Amino acid sequence: MRKCARALPGQRAYAQKPNRKGKNVSVIGAISLKGLLTQWSGLGSIDALTFDAFISLSSRTSALAWRSRSNG
Repeated sequence: MRKCARALPGQRAYAQKPNRKGKNVSVIGAISLKGLLTQWSGLGSIDALTFDAFISLSSRTSALAWRSRSNG
């Protein structure tokens, strides 16, 4: 659907506006030189508290995964 209507010269343009908008989806990812470490996605916006929780949880899980790979 177009955002702007088009009409012949001298004629009035009629168009419908797109009225349905989707919800906001936020995505956070942690990557390294070897690839994707972890990701999170959720509806709505991300505040500082959510981001800090992601960083602390992802750093713990990546450290555990790294330890298990290096030991095994």
